[in-house]
Amino acid sequence: TAACSQVVNPSFASLSQVLFDGFDLKYADTADLRGYIGQDIIQLGHYYARTKFGCITKCDSADFNGVDGILG
Repeated sequence: TAACSQVVNPSFASLSQVLFDGFDLKYADTADLRGYIGQDIIQLGHYYARTKFGCITKCDSADFNGVDGILG
């Protein structure tokens, strides 16, 4: 099954900061993820926190279909 997840389009992303421009992860099952690390402020109710997250710009694995992002 081909990958059909949508990746981050950097020209439309409104990040407060790009921390690391360019990662390329290859997994044992041949999955390949490329992207960058971003930082922004997230809000949950009345709580705010600055956090880092992966912004995927290329993914060739169907295992990531339906995944909205990587946070942590």
